[in-house]
Amino acid sequence: MVAALLGAGAGVFGKIALREIPPFSFTFLRFLVAFVFLIPFSIKSLPAFRKKDYKIILLSLLASANVVLFAFGIKHTTANIGQVIYTAVPIFSAVFSFYFLKEKFDARKIMGIVIGFLGAGFVVFLPLISGGSDGSSLYGNLIIFLAMLSISLYWVLSKKIQAEYTPMQINNYFILTTAFCMLFLSVLDFFNSPRWWEGVSTGAYWSLLFVAVFCTAIYYLLHQIIVKKATPVMASMILYLQPFATFILSYFFLSEKITLLFLAGVALSFLGVGIYNSAIKINGIKYKKGKTEKDFFELIKSDQPGIRDSVHIFGNLDHLRDGDLEKNGDFYMKYWAFTKDEHVLHERKKHFSSTEYTLIIKGKIRGHIGEEPVTLGTGEYVVIPAGTPNNLVEEVLENAVGITIKSPSIKYDTTNVI
Repeated sequence: MVAALLGAGAGVFGKIALREIPPFSFTFLRFLVAFVFLIPFSIKSLPAFRKKDYKIILLSLLASANVVLFAFGIKHTTANIGQVIYTAVPIFSAVFSFYFLKEKFDARKIMGIVIGFLGAGFVVFLPLISGGSDGSSLYGNLIIFLAMLSISLYWVLSKKIQAEYTPMQINNYFILTTAFCMLFLSVLDFFNSPRWWEGVSTGAYWSLLFVAVFCTAIYYLLHQIIVKKATPVMASMILYLQPFATFILSYFFLSEKITLLFLAGVALSFLGVGIYNSAIKINGIKYKKGKTEKDFFELIKSDQPGIRDSVHIFGNLDHLRDGDLEKNGDFYMKYWAFTKDEHVLHERKKHFSSTEYTLIIKGKIRGHIGEEPVTLGTGEYVVIPAGTPNNLVEEVLENAVGITIKSPSIKYDTTNVI
């Protein structure tokens, strides 16, 4: 609830500040203050800007485009409409995933995408229907729509680099890259609005500070904590709660009114996103968990150095002869090991075509399959069907080693899931 309130404040208080502060300068100050605020919390994850980091820097420009377009668009529309347009992010992320990550859609997902698209389109073109009586404009709505597309593409493409960078590192590159770009673009404000700072009220500066500290720095930190400590569905609930928080804040601070046409667009957007997410959730709860026989395996040289390089496992897979893991095509097998309390860089993922079998040889881990928390100990295994989002290693409770088998083995069959 706190995260939703803070996220909703970005549109409301950002609109107040942008009445007096030019967009480029506003965005530069917003992200500069946010970065300074985050330094004590992320001192070990500060950007190094090495030669090999050019991909994440270029990717961060997509997120930078989002905040710049938002700053321009929100000046010409209402905070309510701006927030509702952003609820379509999951819908357009799904479309981009289809093209860039080859994600497969079933009938439920396609229906959710179509309904969500209609809802977003209805809200964007609302000024043509209402004649602008609600305080919005087609120009402002289209700019916000482009901002929403840029952040949707950013989330999809960022999945490809999550194996190399932690979420905090990705976030810090985004914030610092945006601040750096806006430093140069803010120079344009000196020509378009000379000495603009002389006419800025104390209220506008307080609004800027609120957006920078609470709606940018603290909001991102809270969102990362929710993703790490709770389920993905709990994290996604922010998306549903923010519009309602925006309704309340914009009513008291901006005197914005809600029309029946606007509510119709909101209902379509929420319905589409809900149908799409329900398809993911349904697929995420079907899996098999069990425990092996005592003599299922024998770990050779378990006390010797180089255990990661020389391991032999003996036993049989009789308990899998029920079609859960068929011998269809090639398979992939991986041996892995984690130590207790280590920083685990292991993202939530799913396989489009492969069934996954994971056996814990020794130790204990904790994670999620779909939205269900799962703890696995020595000798326990899970069989996870294709299309099921999961992250089995979110926390290492005891030093753990295990094997993971994926069948069939297909290149580019895996994608990270937010």
